[in-house]
Amino acid sequence: MTKITVSFSRIDDAEQVAGMLKENGYEIARICTSGAEVIRTYNTLQDGILVSGYRLRDRLLDSFAEDLNENIQILCLAKPEQLNRLSAKKIFRLPLPSSRAAILASVELLIQLHYQRLPHREKTSDDMVEKAKAYLMETRGLSEFDAHRYMQRESMRFGVKMTLVAERILENKEI
Repeated sequence: MTKITVSFSRIDDAEQVAGMLKENGYEIARICTSGAEVIRTYNTLQDGILVSGYRLRDRLLDSFAEDLNENIQILCLAKPEQLNRLSAKKIFRLPLPSSRAAILASVELLIQLHYQRLPHREKTSDDMVEKAKAYLMETRGLSEFDAHRYMQRESMRFGVKMTLVAERILENKEI
C-alpha cells in the first residue's frame, strides 16, 4: 500500500485531511506540520504521496519539494493565488475550496502515477520468483512469507536481484 504523509502548518487542518483519507481506506504514514518533519519522513520512507498545504510552519512547500526523491508524488491543496506562486514542476495543484470527491480523486490519481513510476519485474521474472518460492516451500517446509523473506535476505546479502536468487535456487545452486 502507498504511504501517504499529510502536512499542513496547522495540525487541525492536517488531521482533518488525514481523517478524510483514512475514512476512505487510505493508510496515513505520518502527519507533519513542518518541512523539516516532511524531509525526515521521506529520508526514511524513500517513496510515497505527500498531501500538503502551501505553507508549513518553517518553510514553503516550494522551497524543499524539488529536493525530495523522485518517487514522491506531491499534491498541494491551497488557494489559487498561492498555487500560482509555486515554481516546483513536480507539485500537482488542487485549488481550495475543493470537494471531498476532487481531493480523493486527486490522491487516487497520484497513487496510480506512483505505481507506474516504480520499477517492476517482468512477468517471466515474477514466474521464476514464484517457482523458487514454491520450491523452497516444498523442500524446506517454509511458509510462502518465509520463503519470500529468505529470498529477499539472500538478494540483499549478495547484492543481486531477486530474479538471480530465484534462478540459482531453481538450478539447485542454492545461495
